[in-house]
Amino acid sequence: MDVPEVRLALRCLLPHCPEKWPLALYWDSGSQNNEIGRAQGVTAAFNGIVRQLRRAGCYEEVTPP
Repeated sequence: MDVPEVRLALRCLLPHCPEKWPLALYWDSGSQNNEIGRAQGVTAAFNGIVRQLRRAGCYEEVTPP
């Protein structure tokens, strides 16, 4: 999880997320040793990031034709 791509992605999302907890949770959860805890934490953080992006008007669902 501690790779340049993830750090860059989280840094790019930073200005679009008024609340920083989903980004911090994603980073912290990704470094857990417990596989189930890591999966649950990353999923919760991802959902929080998507919610923040939607609220900021930076993300919208695209439905296939």
